[in-house]
Amino acid sequence: MLLHNSDAGDEDHSADAITALVANAGHEVAYHSLDGPDWQQALVEAVDLVAIAGGDGTVRKVLTAMAEREQALVTVLPLGSANNIAHAFGLGRSPEELVAGWSTATRRRFRLGDLRAPERREIFVETVGGGLFDEAIKQAEGIEQDDDDKVELGLRVLRRLVDELPTQPWHLVLDGVEHHGDYLAVEAMVIEETGPRVPLAPAARPEDRLIDVVLVGEEDRQQLRGYFEARLADRPEPLSRFEVQRCLKAELEPLAAAASMRVDDEVWDISSWTATGGRAEVSVAPVVIEILVSG
Repeated sequence: MLLHNSDAGDEDHSADAITALVANAGHEVAYHSLDGPDWQQALVEAVDLVAIAGGDGTVRKVLTAMAEREQALVTVLPLGSANNIAHAFGLGRSPEELVAGWSTATRRRFRLGDLRAPERREIFVETVGGGLFDEAIKQAEGIEQDDDDKVELGLRVLRRLVDELPTQPWHLVLDGVEHHGDYLAVEAMVIEETGPRVPLAPAARPEDRLIDVVLVGEEDRQQLRGYFEARLADRPEPLSRFEVQRCLKAELEPLAAAASMRVDDEVWDISSWTATGGRAEVSVAPVVIEILVSG
């Protein structure tokens, strides 16, 4: 089964082109557009492989839908800008290379994240957090044009915010141990990259049962500034490690009066529960999805 975001990629990866790519590799293809009404119902069909062609938003949409259904083997054909989820599994190559490698591919596990909070309970695939990256999503949405490179736009917004955004107070409970501090960003992650391919949690493994809670503090501004400037100039520059707490369960409580958070790339209005001391509880969900990884 091929699930495709027709808005992702270029004309070389149109519905017809990507269907032909898979068929020419010797596979029977049942094509479904993510723009159509029938793709979720199609997930109940018995198939050998669900191939998701699109960016992180498309992958997220399909995987969270699959979390409520019978599991099938999944792979990703990355057609987006950042492709953080594909990169987490070593799938950051062209669809042509990946399809050619299906016959000799291996399997890996992806344990999705679980969010529980006042008025909200859901599965996520990348991160739950607040601060710098949450604010960058809000500001980028307000200035993005159709022809913008989303990765470059995200880096430009982050570069500006790393100078302008104040730290915010947080109360965290990580495996029962309380933490208090002022942070530029707090992210509870199940994979290593977020935003425009920023490797905040390089030790995160999507197979394990741990959440990597990344704490970005005032002392991290300088290295982030240099990192964003280098990326914008097409100069690779590694990030030093941030403070990371690995845990089975993270409780996140932003204490700023106008705080907000994000779930993956969606901004989350938490004003209805922060005044009463509500917390976001984050852990690894019992859902395990098998990912086919081309060699």
